[in-house]
Amino acid sequence: MRNTIALVAAIAAAFGLSTSPADAGLVEYAFSGQVTDFEGAGAGMWSGVTVDDRWTVSAIIDMDAEDENSNPNISRRRLESLSLTIGSLTDTGWTDRTIWIFSTSSLHQFSVSGEYNDGNTGAIWRLSLGLRDSTESIFDDDTLPMDLSLDDFDDTSFSLERITALFNGDVGDPFELNGTIDSVTVNPVPGPGGLAIGCWLLAFGQRRKRE
Repeated sequence: MRNTIALVAAIAAAFGLSTSPADAGLVEYAFSGQVTDFEGAGAGMWSGVTVDDRWTVSAIIDMDAEDENSNPNISRRRLESLSLTIGSLTDTGWTDRTIWIFSTSSLHQFSVSGEYNDGNTGAIWRLSLGLRDSTESIFDDDTLPMDLSLDDFDDTSFSLERITALFNGDVGDPFELNGTIDSVTVNPVPGPGGLAIGCWLLAFGQRRKRE
């Protein structure tokens, strides 16, 4: 097997494929939890959600993403993708999607936010997720962390809101949903080279077993 891996690595190098676990530095911040309450008649696509439903958020970012905030203790970086799943319902249409890191003398917080404008009504949907350390000691600076543990934060929040449009006035019934956060992981995102080589190795191993 060791010789096989070496051979695969050589083949990958010859064709310019990367076998590293995170091509282009893509990383997923993955969160999950449970819906605790919601109110308002403007649920839209989330009308089937019930209390105790499980939710997940997947936020994928390039670790080399530009910091769009000039404050040296606060960073704002745009996500490559953001998805929210509650129960069996999933929304990936977040057009304004960001990760914020606050490392100031009064606030240490990791936040994920997403917004989009409902083209049918003009309403703004907003997703907010936050991990806060009230001791202001978790972050050394505002760079993206490669490890997150809920044990390091004493205040967490998750919410989904349908709010009044910024320019269109009242656009119908509001909606607000809240939930707990009980899991967070940081996962390198395999690049196409690593995936291709992994599939080849799996197929090769299965063939060797049959032989």
